[in-house]
Amino acid sequence: MIQSFYTGASALSSQRLNLDVISDNVANIGTTGYKRARADFKDALYDRMRNPVENGPHMNLQRGAGCIPLQTNRVFFQGATLVTDRALDFVIEGRGFFTVRGADGEPMYTRDGTFYIDEDMNLVDAGGRYVLDADGNEITALGNPNDMDVSPDGYIAFYDEYGGIAGIYYLGIVDFPNPVGLASAGGNYFVESENSGEAEPIESSGVRNYALEGSNVDLALEITRMIRAQRAFQFASRAISVADQMAGIANSIRQ
Repeated sequence: MIQSFYTGASALSSQRLNLDVISDNVANIGTTGYKRARADFKDALYDRMRNPVENGPHMNLQRGAGCIPLQTNRVFFQGATLVTDRALDFVIEGRGFFTVRGADGEPMYTRDGTFYIDEDMNLVDAGGRYVLDADGNEITALGNPNDMDVSPDGYIAFYDEYGGIAGIYYLGIVDFPNPVGLASAGGNYFVESENSGEAEPIESSGVRNYALEGSNVDLALEITRMIRAQRAFQFASRAISVADQMAGIANSIRQ
């Protein structure tokens, strides 16, 4: 009888995590470059009440122990392209991540191409982190930062006031063998992990400016998942309530 309480509690805990993930997706529906998350689950350990190799009418009786969270995966399919009027807005059409320098000096990766020029004329992202080129160096906007050309393979050419090329940089755009294995670092950033594999440069990344990548959250899908999670939570609550009633009846039995 007690196992029913633990089984129901495991479902409540799992669906609470599921609702947390869904809520985070809905909250970031307007976040540039955001990739929605999905909570995955698996069934818990089984208790074998009768050995399956024993003969008899009640062989192979097993009792489950509920469900437990397995992992939270990021879904990295392309979000909608949003056309803007800023030359420093960048979008990657296809696979890949922009490389920026984290506070600890280590590289971080993002799909958010909202860039700016700081007071030292360096290219930075919305969080103030330096945007890096393919060699891991900072990008300095020589000449007029609003007068530039961006090639699909990631080259940026800045022009001076006379129309001459003041500087050319190759954006540090990379991909991973397993992007789902990247670790989320908050603020739309990801960091490399053992599961993601090492960063690999992309020769043709499909980059252009005057555009941003929107969130890939599908509101209709998230609402559907929320209703399913809510129903599962209610069923688990009901299972605990029924188990409690049965325990009460058993305790009230007198000899």
